[in-house]
Amino acid sequence: MNRLVAEAAPSDTEKELHTVTSRDGTDIGYRVSGEGPPIVLVNGPFGDHTRWDTLVPHVTVHAIDRRGRGASEDHPDWSIEREYEDVAAVVDAVAESTGSPVTVYGHSGGGIYAFGAVPLTSSVGRLVLYEGWPPRDPDVISLPTELMEEMQRLLEGGDRGGLLELVFRELVGSDEEELEHVKSQPSWQGRVEAAHTGL
Repeated sequence: MNRLVAEAAPSDTEKELHTVTSRDGTDIGYRVSGEGPPIVLVNGPFGDHTRWDTLVPHVTVHAIDRRGRGASEDHPDWSIEREYEDVAAVVDAVAESTGSPVTVYGHSGGGIYAFGAVPLTSSVGRLVLYEGWPPRDPDVISLPTELMEEMQRLLEGGDRGGLLELVFRELVGSDEEELEHVKSQPSWQGRVEAAHTGL
């Protein structure tokens, strides 16, 4: 059996919570667990530090709760640049505490934030991006107006679950069977709770 799958996910009480203050004064939480060279993990949309639980038995994980999620504060004036600053703040804190350059791994939207953090810190030793990097032409990833309006309507109506289902159907391309599988996972509720924080 694959050990990565067989290992039980650690509870939050088994992870050490750290907090760093980003440039705009927002406190950003990240959970530390495992032993070995430091890896800062930046998740994509609708998740938090628990996205990385299966890695914890194998590497030293510094898993960020992006702003508005988990142990991190939210801020009314969101911008993509603030997300870059958040990642850079965590990377600098980890580098200072470990005395070594940091590997940063970003997935999906987290890859874009990890990429944007690199010019803001000298502490990144390696950068790994999976399904997330700035496109040459931003129009390629722009959403249709009708879809944006529907997402906004669901958000303003407080239907975070409906918003998340719409994202999986229209952006991810999930069929109903795939969507039901995703909804059955323990991570679904956390994704719903974080839906208002955006991608």
